[in-house]
Amino acid sequence: MIKKFYDFGAGHHAIKRMFSIVLQKLLGKHRRLHKHQFFTDGIGYIDQQICADGVFEKGLLGHIENVVERSGFKELYVDIGANIGNHVVGVSGIFDRAIAFEPHPALFHVLSANVISNGCNNVELFNYGLGSVTTSGTLIESPSNHGLSKVEGMSTMSAGFFDLKDQSFSKRYNIDICESASILEKYSENLGRAFIKIDVEGMEFDILSSLTPLIIQHNPIVAFEWVPSEQPELHDFVTSMTQYQFYGVYIAQSSNFILRHLKNLFLGRRYCFTQLDMNDLPDLIPLVFMIPKKFESKSWD
Repeated sequence: MIKKFYDFGAGHHAIKRMFSIVLQKLLGKHRRLHKHQFFTDGIGYIDQQICADGVFEKGLLGHIENVVERSGFKELYVDIGANIGNHVVGVSGIFDRAIAFEPHPALFHVLSANVISNGCNNVELFNYGLGSVTTSGTLIESPSNHGLSKVEGMSTMSAGFFDLKDQSFSKRYNIDICESASILEKYSENLGRAFIKIDVEGMEFDILSSLTPLIIQHNPIVAFEWVPSEQPELHDFVTSMTQYQFYGVYIAQSSNFILRHLKNLFLGRRYCFTQLDMNDLPDLIPLVFMIPKKFESKSWD
C-alpha cells in the first residue's frame, strides 16, 4: 500500500516548481495593473496577448473606439463571435447597450465570467452562433489555441491558412446556429446607430448575406474579419455596398521573423487604418470597417 504522497518530487522537480511559481507571481503582479481583468488559460495565442498587454489587439480596439466616438454610433454594440469577451469587455463601456454571441459551450462560460467580473452590466450574452440559416452544427477547435475554432462544413477557412492540418482541429462540440437577420431585427430600433463586429473564422459572408437587407435599411457601422484568398465571395459583397466606404485595419509588418521582431522592439507595433484598395489587399485584414458614406467628408485614416 502507498503511504507517501507528494505535491512534487525532490531535485529538479522542486526547482522547476519554484521557478514556475516565481514567474507566475511576477506575471500576476503585472496583470493586476491592467484596466480589465480576464480569466485566461495562458495556452492560446489570445490568452497570451491578454496576459502581456491587458487586452488582445489593443491597437485595433483603439480604432473601434475612435470610429465610434467620431460617428456617435453608441446605441448598440453587437459582437458576433465573442470568444472569451476581449472585444465586448474592452469597448462595451462606450455603448448604451451591448449584445454578444458565442456558440462555444465552454468558452461561453469564460465569456460570462469575464463580463461579470469586469462589471459590464449593459452586456447581454447568447450561447449560440449566427449564420445564414437556423440549424445545428459542429464546432471544431485546435486544442493548442481556442481562438482557432470553426464550424465544420460551413466555414470557408482552410486549416492550411492557420499553418495547421485538418486533423489539428481535434476538439468537437455540438452547437446551435440561428439565422442572423431574424435575431438582429429584434434590435431594429437601435441598428441605425449601431456598431456590428463579426469575427467567425470563415462564416463572415453567411452572416453578412443574411444581414444585407437590415444593413441597407438601417446603415449601421459594420466591421468584419476578411482573408481575401480564403473568402473571395466577400469581394462581390464589398463592391455591392455602394452606400458604404470601406477601410481596413491591419498590422503592416515584415514576413521575416527577425526583422519583424526587431521592428517591434524599436518601433512598437501599430495597426494601420487605411481606405481599402480592392486591387491591393493584404493577406489578412483583422477588421474591415464599413462606414456609411454620410460620413464621407470625415478623414478616417
